[in-house]
Amino acid sequence: METNPNNTVKASWDVMINHLQEDAARLFESEKALLRTEMNEKIAEAKVGISSLLLAASLFLVGAFSLVATAIMVLDQYMPLVRATGIVTATLFASGFVVLKIAQKRLSSVKMKPHQSIETFREIKTDLKNRINDYKQHH
Repeated sequence: METNPNNTVKASWDVMINHLQEDAARLFESEKALLRTEMNEKIAEAKVGISSLLLAASLFLVGAFSLVATAIMVLDQYMPLVRATGIVTATLFASGFVVLKIAQKRLSSVKMKPHQSIETFREIKTDLKNRINDYKQHH
């Protein structure tokens, strides 16, 4: 019985395509795991920043209460209590706005986009397209 060379080439291409599919599936699974790890790291970084921000805000709040009471008592000696309270309140609102803007800037600097995984997925996509094009050219 004679072996057809075309069948042998087709069979080897089929085996190669099978390996390519298996490799791609393994690669995607490992990239998915890497992406998950990378996102967990980003979330952990954000948690640390947020926790520090909340602790600082709590300490500032306690200190602010004491400072407000002190400022109002000092100003009360030079002007009516209502005016002293208004000045301190306006100052606190202005300070709070500045602190809020600083906190927003810090939180916005945390980059949540997993650059490494996205680049790897692009490379995999390009590689698969090239391999499929090579396969099509040979068939």
